[in-house]
Amino acid sequence: MIDLVTFTTNPAAGGDGAASATGYSPPVFGKLLSVNVQYNDDPPATADIALYDEGDPAQELLVFKSNNNSDFRCYPRRPVQSNYDVDLTYDGSRKICDHYIVHGRLKGVLSGANDGDMITFMAWLER
Repeated sequence: MIDLVTFTTNPAAGGDGAASATGYSPPVFGKLLSVNVQYNDDPPATADIALYDEGDPAQELLVFKSNNNSDFRCYPRRPVQSNYDVDLTYDGSRKICDHYIVHGRLKGVLSGANDGDMITFMAWLER
């Protein structure tokens, strides 16, 4: 089953060029297939966008875009690892990647933006 989860950050605050905002999804679980990020107003000259699984103690980044000022869509993947924390490869050079597994709320962060900027995250998950 494929689920679409949409959530928006609060309006950014902290001064133009240094404002930040955070938003949370409802609780989710499954494989993260795709993420769409959309500015709700005129985008700032540049900003950083990050998406985390709030329940991940390591706070591993699911999505990160630095110096971004446009809407985008991505298909986040991570390297598959052995039991010894070594990235697996097909032939010694091409890494094998798979979907992130998430459980809990997704946390979206906008930083380095202008006051009042907001973004909407749309995440497609497979359960």
